[in-house]
Amino acid sequence: ICEVLEQDPRPASQRGKQREYGVLLWEMNVRWLVEDTVFTVLSVTKKVPEE
Repeated sequence: ICEVLEQDPRPASQRGKQREYGVLLWEMNVRWLVEDTVFTVLSVTKKVPEE
């Protein structure tokens, strides 16, 4: 997760904006907040299986 966030996975048009982001990695939903160059992971939850 740290290595992915180090690459700044936000869309280029979103860089510089302070807000919450999320990405699905290895069946885990990762939510994070970015302020300047500091990424803070808010939650990591297992993806809910689709029925």
